[in-house]
Formats: sequence, C-alpha cells, structure tokens
Amino acid sequence: VENGDVLAIHGASGVVEQIFIQAHEEGKDFRVIVIDSRPRLEGKRLLKRLTKHGIDCTYVLITGASYALKE
Repeated sequence: VENGDVLAIHGASGVVEQIFIQAHEEGKDFRVIVIDSRPRLEGKRLLKRLTKHGIDCTYVLITGASYALKE
C-alpha cells in the first residue's frame, strides 16, 4: 500500500483488512473501494471495521463496480 493508492476489495478478507489497518497506522494515505454482493454482504461489515479505524472508504454493490473502478 502506497500513498495515493485507491485499492478495491470484493467481499471481505481478514488478511487484507489487517494490511489496510497496518498501512493506515503507518501513516499511509490511501482509499479503499469495498465492493459487495448479496446475499452475504460481507463487505458491509468490512466497511464498518475499516471506517472505525479511520480509513477512507467507498462502498458499492457489485452492480456499480465498473463505475467505482474508473478511479
């Protein structure tokens, strides 16, 4: 994770979550696009955990991923 990165994740991954949190704690300036899908909506829970740590996130459902990934 580098300053200025815009990173996308689909669903949730504990390993990736910890990487994002560690990078944020190290002072890296980045954004995360959380892409989610039904029925489990794991991304919504990940979004809450990341934003709780102060990480700048955008949340979209899979149907809006192409719009969000234009960044």
